[in-house]
Order: sequence, then C-alpha cells, then structure tokens
Amino acid sequence: VDPGLGESLSCARFQPATTPCPRELSLLFAAQGGLAVLALTFLWLTARRLHARAPVAWLAALAALFSFELLKFTNLVLTEILVFPFFFGCIWCLVLGYQTGRARWWLATGIFLGLTALTRPEYAYLFYAMAATVTAAALWRRQKQLLFKAAMLGLGFGLVVAPWLERNYTQFGQASLTGDYADVIFA
Repeated sequence: VDPGLGESLSCARFQPATTPCPRELSLLFAAQGGLAVLALTFLWLTARRLHARAPVAWLAALAALFSFELLKFTNLVLTEILVFPFFFGCIWCLVLGYQTGRARWWLATGIFLGLTALTRPEYAYLFYAMAATVTAAALWRRQKQLLFKAAMLGLGFGLVVAPWLERNYTQFGQASLTGDYADVIFA
C-alpha cells in the first residue's frame, strides 16, 4: 500500500543494525492510532454497558487515554497495540454475553480471545481458564445452556486458532501456537 513503509521495514529487517534506513512510518503509526481508538471505544462500550451511565464510561476511557500506555504503543512497532483492541473487544463481548445470555456474544468472545492469543500466545491461558470456569459452572449448576455457551466460546476460539495450528503442524511438525519458542514466552 505504501512503498515508503515497505522500504523502511525491509531495510530495518534485512540490513545490518548500522545501516541507516529511511523512517517512513507515518501510515503505520496512523493505523496504530486507529487501533488505539478502537481499544478506547471497546473500553468505553464496556464501561457504558456495566454502569449504564455515559459519564462513567467517559471517565474510564479518559483514564486509559491519560495513562499514556496506549499513546506509547502507537509510536512503537510492537504487538501490544494489537492486543489492546482484541482484549478490550473480548471483554466487551463477554459482558454482553453474560448480560444478554445470547450465544453469539460467547462466540464473539472466543473469536476475540483467539485473535488475542494469536497476537500474544500467553493469552491462550486466559481462554483455557475461562472455558474451564464456564464448563465447571455449567456442570455444577447442571445447566445445559451454560454448557452450550462454553462450547460457543470454544468454537469461536477454535475458528481463529485452528488454521494457525494447522499451519504450524504442516510447517514445523508441531501443532502449537508458538512453535519452538514457547518456553521463552511462557517463562
């Protein structure tokens, strides 16, 4: 899309560290700014849904904005800027799923968790904990509908993660999110 960005990233990736590379990252930083706005939007929607008052939602979004964490990551080329909107989207869908009882929000929660886990594999543990908790609650309460919601959560996660697991199995002979560097990530 942007030849300057492609040249900058290619130089930074394939040239020695001492090579001066062009710094044309404005399109990338604009996209990352959009991801930060999306994260703040999900946070605002979640706070609005939980508290039913717009001032509380604005306070939550402004507190997140003025913590400067989102702004810091909009100027760095790191995966954290992807984690924020995926994670806040997951929380928003989880709140909607819990409050409305609709299975589609549990499916959407699983999809967002899958996207978050593909971005940062340690978030797969959040899925495992959430799926185990919902399943245990369903079995404890003997509620088939809650068990169905846990299945929808797993389906959403699986729809996102399964192609990546297949790719890793095909390429590396190992069906894992991280391949051989899991011990570094999960340490």
